[in-house]
Amino acid sequence: MIAAIVAGYEVTVKLGIALDPSAHYAQGFHPTGTVGPFASAAAAGKVLALDESRLLDALGSAGNVIYLGRTLPTAARAARVVLPIANVAEEDGTFVNRDGRVQRYAQAKPAPGMARPAWWVLGELLAELGVGEAPASAAEALDAVRATVPTLGPCSYAQLGYRGVRLGEAAAAEVSA
Repeated sequence: MIAAIVAGYEVTVKLGIALDPSAHYAQGFHPTGTVGPFASAAAAGKVLALDESRLLDALGSAGNVIYLGRTLPTAARAARVVLPIANVAEEDGTFVNRDGRVQRYAQAKPAPGMARPAWWVLGELLAELGVGEAPASAAEALDAVRATVPTLGPCSYAQLGYRGVRLGEAAAAEVSA
């Protein structure tokens, strides 16, 4: 994961310098919006362990922006595809807090319009691309993430409760049981 983050930052910095940021701003563009897709493609390529050919395909497609977000900023209006997602008050889900505790949160209000939980939107997108099945719930989404991120440990969505579990505690409890 660190290698992916480094790859993304490296692409950001190199392309950002090559673009001449002041000229870029003067033309009404923000480097984050124009460089970001390429940095994201490089980072995703590392995470997915793409070979050189597939990574080049990903970078070539980076200009075809798919926007996934809660609001629609001006820069995102040019995206080929816009996928509206709910905010944390509008979905069930999990997060890891700053103390390393995996916690659940619950939907407090309905999502507006066509907005859906991010785990649902990304799951449907991955399923459409042939990368697994779309999760039907936040619990299934957590299970899918846990399958690829071992540090989340063996604890399930139900075991988390709303208090959560500190990373590593779930694995220790499983061993001692």
